[in-house]
Formats: sequence, structure tokens, C-alpha cells
Amino acid sequence: MHKAEERRQKPLKADTRGEAYREATHQVEAKQAEVMRWEAIQHAYRHQLATLSLTLHPLRIDDSAPQTSTQVEARLHAQVEAIEACARTAQLPERPAAMTKVTRQLPDVAALVDFWWQGVQRDLEHAAISPLWQ
Repeated sequence: MHKAEERRQKPLKADTRGEAYREATHQVEAKQAEVMRWEAIQHAYRHQLATLSLTLHPLRIDDSAPQTSTQVEARLHAQVEAIEACARTAQLPERPAAMTKVTRQLPDVAALVDFWWQGVQRDLEHAAISPLWQ
């Protein structure tokens, strides 16, 4: 984009109505549109990654309700599908082997939530806390 802007500035000194100026202006506008497109893609991708990272939590972020590994796994699958859709929309190259690998690991990753809750239960057994407060 910077090179296109430099080309546009050169004819500006000579003649702002010439063909070279119009062509350079067109190139700058095209590059600006491309930059805006990729910034939007990057924003959408980062949003998907942030949502994915918030999904793997023992408590649901939206209402603080406890989650099981089954619930987390379903949400992880939905987020991975959303990332795939984002990549297709951006016309990025498909990576089926990588996506298969990621999808295969989701149950194990989701199981960490149950493991965490087991640790919490174990810790609460030793404390003198009433079941209501547990």
C-alpha cells in the first residue's frame, strides 16, 4: 500500500488529472480495500480464538454455571467449526490433516474440566463445609 501511495504522489507533483495519477489512485484504493479486508479477517479469527479459549473453563463464562466435559466438548466442536467457517470465508487454504488432529484431541482437552472438578471435590471433602456451601 505504501508503494502505491508513493506512486500516486509522484504524478501529483506534475499533473493530478493525468492517467498515471488516476491509475495510482486506483491502486491505492485497491490496496486500502485489501488491507481492510485482511484486518476484518484477522479480527474475526482473533474473536474465534478468544471464544475458543473461554470455552475451556470449568464454569460457563456467560452465567457461571458449572460445566461437564461433555458440555465443554460440544462447545469446543462448535468453536472449531466456526474457525473452519471463518477460514473458508477468508478463502484460506484448507488444512484437513490439521483439523482432523485438532478434532481428535477435543475429548481429551474437554476431560480436563472433569479432572478439575474432581480436584475441587477432593479438596472440599477435607474441609468442614456444609453440602449447601459446596
